[in-house]
Amino acid sequence: MKAKFYINQLGYELYGPKTAVVTGVSQSEYFSLADCATDKIMLTGQLSEPAFDEASGETSAIADFSSFRLPGRYYIKIGRKRSYEFDIKERPYSGLKTTMLQGFYYNRCGEVSEENSAVIPEYAHPKCHCEPAELIENRERTLDVSGGWHDSGSYVKAVPSACIALGHMLYAYKMFPAEFCSRGSIPGASPDLPDILAECKTELVWLLKMQSRSGGVYHKVSTQNVSVFARPENDHELQLVAPVSFQATACFTAVAALASGIYEEFDKDFADLLQSAAFSGWIWLSSCNEPQHFVNPPEFTHTSSGDIRPKNLTDTLFWTVCELYSLTGEESFRKKIHQLYKNVCATEFTCFGAGGFGALAYITTDRMKDLEVDRHIRLQYRIEADNIIGLSENNGFRTAQSLSEYNYFTNINILNRAMVLIVANIFFHSREYVNAAADQFDYILGKNPLGQCFVTGVGENPVRNPHHRLSAFSETDDPVPGLLVIGVCADDEAKDPFARWNIPRGTPRAKCYCDNKICFSTNETILFANSAMLFVTAFFDKM
Repeated sequence: MKAKFYINQLGYELYGPKTAVVTGVSQSEYFSLADCATDKIMLTGQLSEPAFDEASGETSAIADFSSFRLPGRYYIKIGRKRSYEFDIKERPYSGLKTTMLQGFYYNRCGEVSEENSAVIPEYAHPKCHCEPAELIENRERTLDVSGGWHDSGSYVKAVPSACIALGHMLYAYKMFPAEFCSRGSIPGASPDLPDILAECKTELVWLLKMQSRSGGVYHKVSTQNVSVFARPENDHELQLVAPVSFQATACFTAVAALASGIYEEFDKDFADLLQSAAFSGWIWLSSCNEPQHFVNPPEFTHTSSGDIRPKNLTDTLFWTVCELYSLTGEESFRKKIHQLYKNVCATEFTCFGAGGFGALAYITTDRMKDLEVDRHIRLQYRIEADNIIGLSENNGFRTAQSLSEYNYFTNINILNRAMVLIVANIFFHSREYVNAAADQFDYILGKNPLGQCFVTGVGENPVRNPHHRLSAFSETDDPVPGLLVIGVCADDEAKDPFARWNIPRGTPRAKCYCDNKICFSTNETILFANSAMLFVTAFFDKM
């Protein structure tokens, strides 16, 4: 018997879907669910018919124990082979939410003081990147760009990726507010703010610094070359500010409008400041005759996640207009939505496309809606959700990926599809959509062909060597907890040199992964991956 088990290593929600994948079986067999304390068999079930999964190179079957609803700690077994132990209980992911939110705190640009009792001393560091940065378009001018979050495993700070991350987090709070009531776990945060809003405010304050007097927003701040591989306080390279871009300004304006409506309840002055910034950004956008994609200036010898070119700038503008309409109710914005909606992909929540946030703004607003626009958005979600179901059903691990899609940003793509299914469930109340979203969530937390939990610090087999500079140089062998890496990369052109040399040729596409600190093509941490995971976690924690 060569059976191997792949599970969600954080456990399963009491009343939610519960499945595991079993490989190494040649025919449909019976599996058992056993109590860890007594080894008593609590449930016996039959595996699905085994089938070959080309993506993983494995013959796999599904063990479904969703009907079991007794809290406790369990394991699955077939014969003498058994899985990791796992919990079945109400709200098994609350700790994950807190850990991931603290991961944003440790990724702050600036001082992370070990004097605060909530801070793990090994991940504290003195102030970093506090020197003024030079504007590329006028090197005699400087800008205070201190604060905010480091964008990824390096020390770049880019407006588009920051806004996507804030979009995930603010909508997680807006749609699942009961899951974010905790206060006090973010060091130095105001007791008047829920922890998630306290942490988001750190990034919003930085974003306000990136808005120019014209209302346009500088695209990013970065060193000329790739960030030095050192602790943040030891990076003293000159920082440069990239010019204002349409993408950055549109994303900023959308997030400022969204945040203004949320913070109104807690901090009226800050909400007013965000609203004013959003209006200034809209004035700048309105003056653009022909939106242009951002082009990385030649002064930079490298690109970052913030330089991702969206498939369509109309999607980003749609998000902007929908947020401004939700905030103000002005008829001009409603008419603009009607002009744009037919050319928008409303099912993406990444730097590749932000139209999904526009859809969330539109469906959650109390303002008057056009039935035609509402139906169009719902239809897109019905079609895309059904497509995702098809992908999931044709994959041995129920991962919504085609064979060609195990490329750069695999985990981000999987989480985006989980978000689509979650939103589609809001529209159509489909258990099938929830189950498929759970499969994607489970993938990230260990139910994948590698048996790898892709989040640091959690699960039985977590990522241990992320491409993340503070983790690489901390005074402990453990990385900063609560960071999600970007995952499998089977595209030879996208692989970094370490991955090309260390992933053997012929490796199944779903297994092209290296847990190594210099392997940025599979193991880098990125803001908008963490934030998407936080959104999905909040949904499943509330079930």
